[in-house]
Amino acid sequence: MGPYMAPYPPGVPTRVAPTRRVVHPTRYLERHRVIRYPIKHVYPTHVHHVTHHVCEHYCCDTFSESYQDCYHNVNVNCGPRGPRPFYG
Repeated sequence: MGPYMAPYPPGVPTRVAPTRRVVHPTRYLERHRVIRYPIKHVYPTHVHHVTHHVCEHYCCDTFSESYQDCYHNVNVNCGPRGPRPFYG
């Protein structure tokens, strides 16, 4: 075949098929823009001054002491007793 020759032999009727359409999915594009808004943050501080007045009361009482002696008796069983003497 030469550079300008038809792909089919001469005299053969050629039929052209209807053009097909191929639809691809839609491209989704996003364009973003940034708008800056300056916002001032205020942190207020308050100092509350408190003065404490303390009244110290001293009680001057007389002081005395006393002592007590306590006596206690304890009976301890040291085993069986021997024969008791007869008083009669």
